[in-house]
Amino acid sequence: MTVLQTIPSTSNPNKTYQIILGGDGVTYCTCVAWKMKKTCKHLVQYQKPMGCNTPLPVKISTKLKNAPIATGFEIRGNMNGIKFPCLVDIKYDGILVFVKWEGTDIRLTTKEGTEFVWKTDQFISSAVFLAEWIHGTGRNGTLYDLMSNRVAPGMPGCSIKIFDVLSIGDKDYSQVKLIDRKKDLLSLIQSSYQVDSVVLENKIEVEAHSKSITNQGYEGCVAKNLNETFATQTWVKLKLQDIVSLRVTKVEATRFEVDHGGVTVGIRLIWPVKVGDVVKIRHNGIQKSGSLRNPVPIK
Repeated sequence: MTVLQTIPSTSNPNKTYQIILGGDGVTYCTCVAWKMKKTCKHLVQYQKPMGCNTPLPVKISTKLKNAPIATGFEIRGNMNGIKFPCLVDIKYDGILVFVKWEGTDIRLTTKEGTEFVWKTDQFISSAVFLAEWIHGTGRNGTLYDLMSNRVAPGMPGCSIKIFDVLSIGDKDYSQVKLIDRKKDLLSLIQSSYQVDSVVLENKIEVEAHSKSITNQGYEGCVAKNLNETFATQTWVKLKLQDIVSLRVTKVEATRFEVDHGGVTVGIRLIWPVKVGDVVKIRHNGIQKSGSLRNPVPIK
């Protein structure tokens, strides 16, 4: 159990309530309202969703009871570079795309330069965004559904989650602080395109929130400094990480295979191994197929 924040009562100056992250990944409040309704004004105050129309998830869905549970985090970047309070976005399991929006036409361009054209029912005269292209909820494992559906007519089940803005009309946002970019972005795009965001006060809150999000089946979170421009933006990615020991079943010139509960997992060969060896594998969660996401051998 982790105490995330203590909030004073507005009706009784001698009373306080605690926002708590339980061992089950659920965020609780100690007030009576939360116990009765599983939500309360203190929890809303703690989450401080910056204009997001979609409330941040605070309870693990029963549909996700088999989702991978976070046991550790792989931190990409230096947390020492994060200044608090900071913005934390959900990291979806998708493809990074540049979004050129003109009227109701959306042109998605991947980092490799591949382009896809899409229609939307929201009209925006002219804008350029950064987004994650996702399928369904964008939870862990849905990237493979996206890869299967992105070239189908109408791209069924596909959507985008826009997390930053480069320009709106003639306004260049490259020198605008993140907090102001986010406010303008959330006031412009409809809720279905918005990334769930929250402002957190310290490193403990960031890591606790990230654990809660990964416990709900998402890839992780990204923490960013509120007062930096796009050109100087500092960010830290926190992702699910786990380690398993698996037996080698096949070795090829550049890869080897291991057995994971009856599912064959292919892994890039970094050092010599032989059939029968037991190798430690670090990965970022278990896919719906039973395979491992981003498996890497470690010593």
